[in-house]
Amino acid sequence: MVRIRLIISGRVQGVGFRMFVQRAARQHRVTGFTRNVSGGTVEVEAQGSRESVKTFQLEVSMGPVHSKVEKVERSSMELQSGEEGFNIK
Repeated sequence: MVRIRLIISGRVQGVGFRMFVQRAARQHRVTGFTRNVSGGTVEVEAQGSRESVKTFQLEVSMGPVHSKVEKVERSSMELQSGEEGFNIK
């Protein structure tokens, strides 16, 4: 199991990006959350198997049709025990 934080920059607010991230998380069985951050970025925390998180990150890095991901910053985090589901904050 791994947990990562992604800070995603570009045209990622107002284009359905967080809902896209939530659908991808559910598809890849990843837990965590996503939220808009001031300055026009989106933050994602995701936890799951190494392979699930890797494929989730690849999908999220492409974004939905009307978005334009310009930069993805990734950092590792401590695992969160007992977390269920993937939420939009």
